[in-house]
Amino acid sequence: MKHEMIAKVIKHYGSQRALARAMCVTEGAVSHWVKAGAVPPGSAYRIEIAMRGRVKAVNLIASA
Repeated sequence: MKHEMIAKVIKHYGSQRALARAMCVTEGAVSHWVKAGAVPPGSAYRIEIAMRGRVKAVNLIASA
């Protein structure tokens, strides 16, 4: 499910590069999120705010 949510975010921004720019991270960081299937909590929260709640941070963060 997290992979699907990350894909939804990337689709919203149009590319991994655009998402990286919007979140002030490297393209490598976004690529890592895709491979890992999870986003770090701080970035996940910024995504939730930027997307006005359409994607919840909890759905992007790795399970404990």
